[in-house]
Amino acid sequence: GILIGGFPRPIKNKIIYNKIFNIIYDGIHIGIENSNEEELGLLIEGNEIHGSLISDGIQSNACYESTEPKCIGAAGVVVRNNKIFNNAENSIDLKGAGKWVIENNILFQAYGNNDGGIESRTEEGCTNPPCNNTQGGASIGKGGSRYSKDIILRNNLIYDGNGGSVVWDGYIIYNNTILNNRRTFNGPSQEFCVTDNCSGKPEFPGLYGPGENVVIINNILGDNGFAVVRWNNPKWLIDYNCYYWSRPELFRGFAQYLDNAGWQAFKLDDWRQYLSLSSGVDGKDEHSIVVSGPTGLFQQVESNPYGSDQQFNFDLKISSPAVGAGCALTQVKQEGSGRTLKVTDARFFYDGYGVGGGDLIVVGQNRPVRIAQIDYSINTLFLNEDISWNIGDPVGLAGNGVAPDLGAKNPGLIKGPGVTVPK
Repeated sequence: GILIGGFPRPIKNKIIYNKIFNIIYDGIHIGIENSNEEELGLLIEGNEIHGSLISDGIQSNACYESTEPKCIGAAGVVVRNNKIFNNAENSIDLKGAGKWVIENNILFQAYGNNDGGIESRTEEGCTNPPCNNTQGGASIGKGGSRYSKDIILRNNLIYDGNGGSVVWDGYIIYNNTILNNRRTFNGPSQEFCVTDNCSGKPEFPGLYGPGENVVIINNILGDNGFAVVRWNNPKWLIDYNCYYWSRPELFRGFAQYLDNAGWQAFKLDDWRQYLSLSSGVDGKDEHSIVVSGPTGLFQQVESNPYGSDQQFNFDLKISSPAVGAGCALTQVKQEGSGRTLKVTDARFFYDGYGVGGGDLIVVGQNRPVRIAQIDYSINTLFLNEDISWNIGDPVGLAGNGVAPDLGAKNPGLIKGPGVTVPK
């Protein structure tokens, strides 16, 4: 559909308010081979992208031919307010991607099968089994052996795909709604492995991966084959999430892979106990909640939602247990005033990546202020105006409050000035 790449290095580009559909490969393809973490300043906003026959809605293909094991070639990208659906492999593929913000998007019907559109069209079905890959794709994936790091994933609605999102180094994942990701080319809501000894990887995970220094808070994960799948023993903070499974008799909700023990599956109490014994894990899902299904959470969502988002209302009910059940993103480290603010963890926020203004945040009881710059190495936010603060003051995005709701709030397409986005 649209290619970002070539030489000289493409910077300060915007792909906004387009409808990109019925393509063979990617809706938007970012192809940059050299390792370079200079910010691209690329904004992808307000687009409707669907119908890739054999590939992705948006694909970073950076560093694809590189022999550097942790090559990042596409950095400083903001993907927001898009609707991406009905693509053969992933909604978004993050090969060679670092320092991205993926926010306020609606992602559904990612089938998870490379070259799947070609295979699925054969009259007799799959000609080279297995075609319906229940382990290789995700709504947000990272293909091949390439690397990805430092992704902020927030306020997205992700459902009816082959999986939710991969989890790699430095991923900060908060306030997403990730539901019923159990689709293959056989259709939605497929069955999944529920035994203690799954053959191969656990199927249809909500979040999965081996990433180090990961944060997973304030999300809603429901009716995925497995809510969370971890590999080995990375350093994570995981807490204040909401989980549900409409068929609890089949529920094996979490999984862990260890090189010396293979796959292990857990229900929530066993999962919490396992995390409590794991070094480097904070939060341990201690404050997370489990509900029986979507009915008490959302305004209008049936069990196992699939198909167009127009059928559903994913807004929380006033009485929803997810209202006000979240935690503050981070806290102030020392008392002071001015424009230089030290926090416990600055990775929840970004300063614009050259695309525009940084995050609008609230510190304690102050009015909202905008971030002008961030030094992640010392967890310091540089603000665009003076305020004062106390040690321990909560810091969060403007509009979310000290105790934010769980899940995504009003994600999806926006309209630009003088532009009508097709429905």
